[in-house]
Amino acid sequence: MPIVIDHLGRMSFTKGTDQPGFKLMLDPLKEPNRGMLLCNDDHFSTPPHPWSDTIAYARAFVEAAPDRVIWATDWPHLRYLRKMPNDADLLDLLFSCVPDAATRKKISVDDPARLFGFGTA
Repeated sequence: MPIVIDHLGRMSFTKGTDQPGFKLMLDPLKEPNRGMLLCNDDHFSTPPHPWSDTIAYARAFVEAAPDRVIWATDWPHLRYLRKMPNDADLLDLLFSCVPDAATRKKISVDDPARLFGFGTA
C-alpha cells in the first residue's frame, strides 16, 4: 500500500512552486509507493473562493503521479475556521485543477479503488 501525503502536503501556496518545501513534497512522488491526497485546497488557500492559488500545486502533483493521486472534499470539514465551503465549489476546483476528464476519473474513481481495494473480494 502506498504512503499517501495528506492535504496537498499542507503547502504554503503564497510562496510559489519554487519553494524548497514544495520540491520536498514533489520529489517523493517519483517513487512508486508514494501518493498525494488532493483535498483541503480551500483550507490552506490565501484568497477566498475559487482558491486559485492552489491550482498550480495540484496540477504539479497530478503530473508527477497521475496513478497515485486521489481527490476528496474532506467532508465534514472538521476544525474549519472559515465560512464552510460548498462541496460543489470544491468539485469545481477539481475541474480547474484537472481539466482532463479521463484524469479526473482516474483521480476520483480508479486510483482510490485501487488504493483502498474497492470492488475486490
